[in-house]
Amino acid sequence: MIFEQLEKLSKINAVSSDEIGVVEYIKNEINGLCEYYEDNLGNLICYKKGKQKPNQKIMVTATMDEVGFIVNGITDDGLLKFTSIGNVDERVVLGRSVNIYNKNVIGVIGTKALHQQTEEERNKTVDIADMFIDIGVDSKEKASEMVSLGDLICFCTNPFKMGEYNFKGKAMDSRSSVLIAIDLIKKELEYDCYIVFGVQSKLGQRGLQVATQSIKPDIAIVLDTTISADVSFVSKDNKISALGKGVVLGLMDKNTILSKRLYELVKDISSKNDIPVQYKTKTMGSISLADINKLAGGVETMFLGIPCRNPNSAVSIVNVKDMNNVSDLLYLLINDESLIKK
Repeated sequence: MIFEQLEKLSKINAVSSDEIGVVEYIKNEINGLCEYYEDNLGNLICYKKGKQKPNQKIMVTATMDEVGFIVNGITDDGLLKFTSIGNVDERVVLGRSVNIYNKNVIGVIGTKALHQQTEEERNKTVDIADMFIDIGVDSKEKASEMVSLGDLICFCTNPFKMGEYNFKGKAMDSRSSVLIAIDLIKKELEYDCYIVFGVQSKLGQRGLQVATQSIKPDIAIVLDTTISADVSFVSKDNKISALGKGVVLGLMDKNTILSKRLYELVKDISSKNDIPVQYKTKTMGSISLADINKLAGGVETMFLGIPCRNPNSAVSIVNVKDMNNVSDLLYLLINDESLIKK
């Protein structure tokens, strides 16, 4: 079942600022299970009633969008010029099939032929500014009939199960968290809480900043993926996390020190319930923690991470055992009376 849900979510095209497809999917899954509304930026904000109202506001977050591109020019010979939306690794772009998805136009990303490049050009990564998208036409007029400036572009990726527990697909670095948050809404909870499905995370967590200012939570539990570099040629200290080894915990990232109280609570809950956890071997990245922690008068913040290979690319990989462990730990944390300060 979880693989089918991941496949459906991966197939939804939702480049930052255009998350409506994921919003509609979530609404279909949670209809009748909680109150919800969309704010002015597009965040889907859900209010899940529990058995009791806590004396502090609890917020759980996940993000919906994916990296992609936007059309910013059309050449005389019908090629599309474009720029990235989000922190896309330029090394994984060249040669990829892409979809100008609101127009359902498929293209291929290319650049100057290898034999036409100088030696210096061959030895460096091609800038996106020097790439183009070929959509199979030979004039600006024909291309303009199919595509417009400002159209959004996503990677074309065939999602599927890999081995027994791994799943590869587009946007797994966000949609895996979405699925866990949906699962939380479907369960009976001890305390009322807000579950936020944020927009525009690839543009600097704009959605979660707006939602935090609106809700003004006291406690935030951030669901997100974290880098997994668990391959043999990477040193142990640089692996960050590993697929299949459990929930990723860390005391800090580049911009935030997490709540030590919540960190110890999560460790205690995981130990008592035999939920495997792993600890980030390197402090890097900022996820969305700082964007929540320092807003609305200050928010006590905790992070529950899902290991992910190849984030912000055409193909990212997650492990469903890790997702289930995050889901179990999140549920126990939300229902633990020690979560809120008496």
